[in-house]
Amino acid sequence: MSNVSIRAPGLPTTRTSFERFLLPLAGVGLGALIGAVIVAAIAVHYTIELDLPFDQALRERGFGEPLLLIAILAAIGLPLLFGALGFMRSSMNLNPITAPGRFTLAYILATFALGYGVTLILFLLNASAALQLGVLLLSLIAGLVMGLMRLESDTRQEWMAGFIFIAPAVLILLIFVIIPILFALYVSLRDWDGLSPVLNSDYIGTENYARLLVDDGIKQRNFFLALKNTIYYTLGVVPVQTAIALILATIANQRWLRGRNLFRTAFYFPSITSSIVVSIIFLWLFQRNGIINRGLDLVLPGFEPVAWTGNSDGVLHNIFGLFGISPDTSSPAIKGILDTEIAGLDIWNWLSGPSVTLLAIMILNVWTTIGTMMLIFLAALQNIPTQLYEAASVDGATARQQFFRMTIPMLRPTLYFVITIGLIGCLQVFDQIYVIGGDRTTMSVAYRVYQSGFEDSDMSLATATAFILFVIIFIFTMIQRRITGDKAA
Repeated sequence: MSNVSIRAPGLPTTRTSFERFLLPLAGVGLGALIGAVIVAAIAVHYTIELDLPFDQALRERGFGEPLLLIAILAAIGLPLLFGALGFMRSSMNLNPITAPGRFTLAYILATFALGYGVTLILFLLNASAALQLGVLLLSLIAGLVMGLMRLESDTRQEWMAGFIFIAPAVLILLIFVIIPILFALYVSLRDWDGLSPVLNSDYIGTENYARLLVDDGIKQRNFFLALKNTIYYTLGVVPVQTAIALILATIANQRWLRGRNLFRTAFYFPSITSSIVVSIIFLWLFQRNGIINRGLDLVLPGFEPVAWTGNSDGVLHNIFGLFGISPDTSSPAIKGILDTEIAGLDIWNWLSGPSVTLLAIMILNVWTTIGTMMLIFLAALQNIPTQLYEAASVDGATARQQFFRMTIPMLRPTLYFVITIGLIGCLQVFDQIYVIGGDRTTMSVAYRVYQSGFEDSDMSLATATAFILFVIIFIFTMIQRRITGDKAA
């Protein structure tokens, strides 16, 4: 530890006794925290399963005296401790002048390690959770205050001002985002109906996730049916709304267009209208004797009115039927393949495409979202220097070549943003499904969350479904990022 120095001009040349132990204490905090998470997860499981105090539950499971927990914790934490120490000694300069942030972080980690040790003792003594949490919070606050007090006066004022400015935002984020997410994760591991106190519910681990993904049954079938509808909905809406919005933005960006402001307002107006109101209006339009069918009858004489709402026929199934393709008309080998079940649905069902009702909802969603996407593209188009197009015109580039070889590559960051928000919005679609659809052929994953939580009184299954939806959104976002990228070419 002698090779670590915090001496700097303008500061005392001596270190406090506490600072001599900053590195080992910080390493202990890192190692012990990771080890305790693993051990505590096992211990809490046994405590809930046996419904006994912590130390008794360990004895019932053959762990012996609770002191064995400390030995296990040390065995897991010591290797991490030495690894953390080696990293910190080689790369962390405890200098409040050159690295005030790391210096303050070392204080926070060190005091947290001390507070964590006290909390662990309280945990073994079956102290209240409020007392344990209070000790941890006080240790963090103490480390922050002590670290700031050792900084140079000007630096300390800057850091304190920064913490004060971000404190409201961090507090709001913690209360309304972080804590609800952690609570939802906790609920997804229990059997809770959403009506009784959550602490009275039983711990069932990953059983809710197994019911959705692995176990054969109606829960799995409904989830994958909703997932199929959501995927078809997303694959149909996102490309169409992106392409139309880009075309409209390109037209609205032309100088020769008269009434551009009126044009932009007209297409953006549906985006600021209540989605419930728009859905009800479209519900009237898509009735059997509604305006849509009346208009098609004028254009196509002899047109048979389509039952847009409440129509469970798959669009792809209808197209296949035009060519006489169906399981009943296929050979026994093909029929056997089409009847093979995957995740509760046969392959023929997976190939159904969106239902007619879901197709109507997709048309509605495209109409209501292209205005917002158009404005985003329009802002990006106006940031492209006009000199580039003038130079391209001088070189003989046609308008088509300029669009595909200049405009599209320079819009890649905007395309990435538009497609990302489009993916997230489509994968979370709920309100239009609630108003127009709601049956099995229009059920989305988000609507399935609502059904499980509020109609079936199974809040644990609803939260598990929501977390799976989060993973699906994350995967889709990463895939489209690899395809479109977020940097201009």
